[in-house]
Amino acid sequence: MRSKREPFQSSQARGKRQRATTSASRILSNLASSSSSNSSSARAPRDWEKLGHNHFPSSYDPLTRKTSDGWKTHYLRMLSDTAKALDTPEEGQKIKALFTKLFSLENIDLSTHALDEADKALLLMQIIRVLNNLHRVASQKRLINLAALVHHRLPKDLASELFTKAIAWYQENQALEEQRPLTPLYWALICRQPISRELITKSLNNNRLLGKFPNIFQLATGLNDLEFIKSLMIHGLYIDRCDRPNCIVAINFGFIDVLNFFLTLPDESLITKDNLLNTALRKGNIEIVDRLLEKNNIEINGKKTLLSAAKLANANIIRKILARDASGSIEALEEAIREQNTVSIDALFEGGVHVGPDCQSELITEELAKRAQMNLNILKRADPQAECFDEDTIIDFLKGRLSGLCSMPIGYTPDGIYFFEDALNGSAKAVNFLIASDHKTPMVLKPFFHDTEDRLSYRLLALAIVSDRLSRAGWPIVLKEEEKHDLCRGDLASLSRIISEYPADVLQAWLNELAKAPETASFHLVCQTLIKQIERFELAELLKELEYLDPESFENVDSPSLPSSSQQKRYGLDRFFKRGGDKLPAEESLVSCSSSSSSSSSISNEDRDSLGMG
Repeated sequence: MRSKREPFQSSQARGKRQRATTSASRILSNLASSSSSNSSSARAPRDWEKLGHNHFPSSYDPLTRKTSDGWKTHYLRMLSDTAKALDTPEEGQKIKALFTKLFSLENIDLSTHALDEADKALLLMQIIRVLNNLHRVASQKRLINLAALVHHRLPKDLASELFTKAIAWYQENQALEEQRPLTPLYWALICRQPISRELITKSLNNNRLLGKFPNIFQLATGLNDLEFIKSLMIHGLYIDRCDRPNCIVAINFGFIDVLNFFLTLPDESLITKDNLLNTALRKGNIEIVDRLLEKNNIEINGKKTLLSAAKLANANIIRKILARDASGSIEALEEAIREQNTVSIDALFEGGVHVGPDCQSELITEELAKRAQMNLNILKRADPQAECFDEDTIIDFLKGRLSGLCSMPIGYTPDGIYFFEDALNGSAKAVNFLIASDHKTPMVLKPFFHDTEDRLSYRLLALAIVSDRLSRAGWPIVLKEEEKHDLCRGDLASLSRIISEYPADVLQAWLNELAKAPETASFHLVCQTLIKQIERFELAELLKELEYLDPESFENVDSPSLPSSSQQKRYGLDRFFKRGGDKLPAEESLVSCSSSSSSSSSISNEDRDSLGMG
């Protein structure tokens, strides 16, 4: 029996060995893979753009587009340029060589150095001499770059030694007017040293601390040291107003975290004749422009801002500015056409620039004609028999479903037919075209209703667009044609139906949404008046006020002649809304949100007081 089991045992043993070998191979493979992954991670490419921005902030241009190798070359070039600031007639070449060696790319991650005592003393003293000129030279670009490089890359022990030597130099030379050395607080910033109240007090006598550019906050901004700025404020040193506000400095250097902090400070700290948004647009920093557009209190100068945005040729930024302020859009469009800046032209058209026939220059007319002809040529290539775009294709174009066609302004078909006037005149097809544009980009039609005369046709069109948008958002309110006209005219007589048909809270919320929409801003007064009346006259109170039925008469009475609850409510509401004096002021009064003391107004004195109409 044993001899018969041996082959089985041998096979079993071989199986175990094979499984063990396979398991070991798998483990080794995983280890090798992990090692390879770690090695690959260790060799992950550096973000040379970010390093160049931090270490040479005065020379960073966000509009520059480079590869990683291109930014690495830029870093080396700026390192060589910054070294020139240390040049001296006597030992300039040696000092530059020491500087280049200390800050070479090979040493970018090192926290130690290989300089001997003599070389170290020579280099540090020259850095002190040069940086003490920070407030004396006309252009500080190289010196700010030098300060940033020292701040971010100087090894800790060298930074401490530099700080000690700089303080000693300051104490020896502070009385000499021609020397005017940097105060200890500046050196604490440059050398990454902790600050104290005593250090701040010693530095306050120096008027350059908060005066001439760069003041201590501005230099900290250039060095992207937000913690130092916060530490200054914790110790009681506050940002002072100066000729070059700190927000502008943060925008120019491109450090968004520091800018975000400055934007949280009280507005009086941000007062500036220059425009923050226009400065950011000139610099071309899209991230900062986005951040500024998020703040509602940031000033937008429509014409100037849109012109800057058009030159930047960023479609997203142009659309955001148009949503906030469309003034000056025609000038920006003409400039973009002159420059043949297709990205900006398309963004202005799609963003809602109102290009009516009465505001077209020859430049714009030619551009529209060219685009319309190109679209027709595309249509004919697809269908030689077609002579114009059909309704479905126009809607697809307005919703952005068709590719390859040239963008046209809102209110134009792809073949250049202007239909906005038809929409104002009540054409259902034209209204549907505009609603299709709103489907693609909600509130894109806001500029059409900005500073336009408040005619009934504009109100009806605005109501149709906003009602459709609210319906798509899930609001169930549907108005009849008569009710739409009455709401636009401010006549509440026919609106009792919607009050009886929809829950009060839903109707009130819908009216609030209607009043908030930019296209229907002129409805604010009538919506608020209607909301107040809904709040004041719930069914029980309304029946009592109108003395329609005594609620006590319902007790123990079973009479088929009594109207139903909804009929009671409807009848009472009809009586209330149609009684004398229940018509809103004339349309002109609604526009100005004020009216005469005519007895025909439906807004009671109590309502007027609550609406601030006095």
